[in-house]
Amino acid sequence: MGHADNYMKKNNKYIQKINSFEDVNILKIIDKNTLVVFDIDSVLIIPKEPRLHPLIFKKYLFVVDNLYNTLSREKRHFLNHSIIAHEPILIEKKIPDIIKKIKKQTQYVIALTAAKKGRFDNSRKFFHNVRFNQLKSLDICFSNKIIKDDDYNFLKDTYGDYPGLRNGILYSACLNNKKGEVLSAFLYKIKIIKKIIIFDDKLKHINSILEITNKNYPDINIFSFHYNGVESMKCPKNITQEDFANYISKLIQKIDFDRLLQ
Repeated sequence: MGHADNYMKKNNKYIQKINSFEDVNILKIIDKNTLVVFDIDSVLIIPKEPRLHPLIFKKYLFVVDNLYNTLSREKRHFLNHSIIAHEPILIEKKIPDIIKKIKKQTQYVIALTAAKKGRFDNSRKFFHNVRFNQLKSLDICFSNKIIKDDDYNFLKDTYGDYPGLRNGILYSACLNNKKGEVLSAFLYKIKIIKKIIIFDDKLKHINSILEITNKNYPDINIFSFHYNGVESMKCPKNITQEDFANYISKLIQKIDFDRLLQ
């Protein structure tokens, strides 16, 4: 992993755009009081199904817009869970080893996702169980004896599903909460954190974290990495517009939205 520099400064916090985890020598800036926070989707993993590859979504963005515009904000939220619940693949093969090395230097390593932790489709499965098994299948585990499961019922719910921590993964239920609000709730109970390192593919999430930590935890140093590793992947070939549209349409048809939105 290379050296981290050329940061964009934002209220005494820092953001750097990276295309690979090898672009930053994260091990040099970690100590025992450091919290390392990984987003999951489009940072660690993507769906294995070629028609659900992020670059295919980008290629056929106008199709996505047409299909999603027929759905409410809530329905899109559940559809996104159905998409990311597919069997995953790693974006970078070295990710499991990188996380293991980080965990040797600090006990405070978590994932922070925009997803909700409860039911998300017509099955009786909880998304946090699906996500745990997805990552486990790729040799990634965020479970930690120090960081115990928790619920944040004082934040906003998504149809009864509140943000919470399961197996070292912080579920923000971002339909009605910002990642910054949820991470702030987590930090309230972890008093020894002096530095935070964040990896996320969306600037809006990084900015929400920087905004609330500047307000609630101004003494914590934050290094934020805007991850763009998906852009370096190969876009699947031979996926036609019709094939893509049909696949997403069938996913929409399979979801009993009326039952989920009760």
